[in-house]
Amino acid sequence: MNKKRNYLYLCRKSWNKYRFIYTILSKMEKKYTNIKERVLYLAEYKMISKERFLESIGMTYGSFKGKAKNGTLNSDAIANISTNYNDVNLQWLLTGDGNMLKENEPYSLSPMLSSVKGVPYYDVDFIGGFDMILNEQTMLPSFYIDFSPFNDADYWVNITGKSMSPFISHGDIVALKRFDTWKEFILFGEIYAIITDDFRTVKIIGKSEDDTMLSLIPYSKSPEFSKQDIPKHLIRDIFKVKGSIKKFF
Repeated sequence: MNKKRNYLYLCRKSWNKYRFIYTILSKMEKKYTNIKERVLYLAEYKMISKERFLESIGMTYGSFKGKAKNGTLNSDAIANISTNYNDVNLQWLLTGDGNMLKENEPYSLSPMLSSVKGVPYYDVDFIGGFDMILNEQTMLPSFYIDFSPFNDADYWVNITGKSMSPFISHGDIVALKRFDTWKEFILFGEIYAIITDDFRTVKIIGKSEDDTMLSLIPYSKSPEFSKQDIPKHLIRDIFKVKGSIKKFF
């Protein structure tokens, strides 16, 4: 009797195990059947919030909910994905066939130090010493950081201050990418690194009621930080903040 009971227990345990695996595989299969589902999965894979990712390709999350989720993706969004996330295999995006990423661009899931591959890291603070990188062409990076989500950036540097906490914490390192066309168009609600002749800061940029201004918005809800408008003509350079990570070295 005990042998029979043990046998039935093992059969039930095995069935539950394979039913679990089948459920996971079914969800994975379903995840790739629709182009908008593939876009959402791409955002998840790149560790970017769905809202921010969709804003970066010129869309809103509302177009990815309910019945709208079964619709097509407009050509502008596809072009933005191709430009902003150029490691993505467009065949996979459009049809679901092939690998998500281009085969000649292996994806590193965790940041690694390198002497040649990745994005140069400079051991300077953006707030206090970033001008050294821009003004001294002979300054060499300490090393390179190979981390696929942000390998299209131009620099890794240190960041101090608490105005963007907890999204970007004091002591993190940030990946920056030059943004030379900000005067023609800038996507509001994203995080940027702003340089003037007198100061450097990292803030969310929003639309000001005055067209000659930009609003600098802190992420922190602490009362010591508040939104401020800055005249556009005072801004010397703007960099996109591609992302931030804890210092791992």
